[in-house]
Amino acid sequence: MNAEEAADAPFRLFDEARQLDAMQLGALVEAWQAVDVGARRRAWESVRREARTARREEPLDEIRRAVSSWATQGYAGIQAGVFGTLQDADRGDARAHAAAPILDAMASVLLADRLSEDELLTLRNPWDSVVGQPMAEDGST
Repeated sequence: MNAEEAADAPFRLFDEARQLDAMQLGALVEAWQAVDVGARRRAWESVRREARTARREEPLDEIRRAVSSWATQGYAGIQAGVFGTLQDADRGDARAHAAAPILDAMASVLLADRLSEDELLTLRNPWDSVVGQPMAEDGST
């Protein structure tokens, strides 16, 4: 996979993530919370190291910015219930909570060719269990 393909592949997963409803996002968060925190921390140590080694730090930063923006987009907390609908507030809250598991899944796609099988499973099992298989290295599912 060339650098451009590696950088684009996570955003195909992100397109799918943005279509999830509040219940699906909640299930994703629950699955993510079930993952061992130590294993997730070790996987992220590898993500940072491998992104640096593979010169994919900029795509990783782009992923972080995109997820952060999406997670806070339209999020007004309690004001959403006043000016919008409670459903809007629920979805905004669900997006904020789901940012970390979505970021994990996107990082696993970005660095699928660099991470160990255990690291990949740690990062993307929550996504796989709720949504389905993320993109393979070649962009297929």
